[in-house]
Amino acid sequence: MDSEDHFDFDIFLSYNHLDRVRVHTLADKLRIDGIHIWLDEWNIFNKDHIAKEINRGLDKSKTLGVCVSLNSHTSIWRRLETHVFIRKHKDDERRSIFVIRLDNSNIHKLFKQFKSFDLSSPSNTEEYKKLLKEFNK
Repeated sequence: MDSEDHFDFDIFLSYNHLDRVRVHTLADKLRIDGIHIWLDEWNIFNKDHIAKEINRGLDKSKTLGVCVSLNSHTSIWRRLETHVFIRKHKDDERRSIFVIRLDNSNIHKLFKQFKSFDLSSPSNTEEYKKLLKEFNK
């Protein structure tokens, strides 16, 4: 990414595939609300270049959305995506990391420094509205 302020995606959703249904539901809702999403199944077309496509998605995304659940703690890809995003973009003030809670699991102390949104209950519309507001700043 060069110095321009344009990103192709508002958020890159990083998750464990065991949470696929919940994350896809969230992604569909965000997309309906005008948020540009990078989601692996929507953006990786060449399975031979998964790592390259993920890196490209991270570079083109303004925000990393770390989806946290009991399942996510075992996700190697989620850990790698988070590590790469932090390493490559830690000094870029235009970028953010959001922690999106999918259930009542504990948030690792590393993630406590980032904005967090509790979407563990689909009825928690206030948290979803707070998340949406972040994209309109």
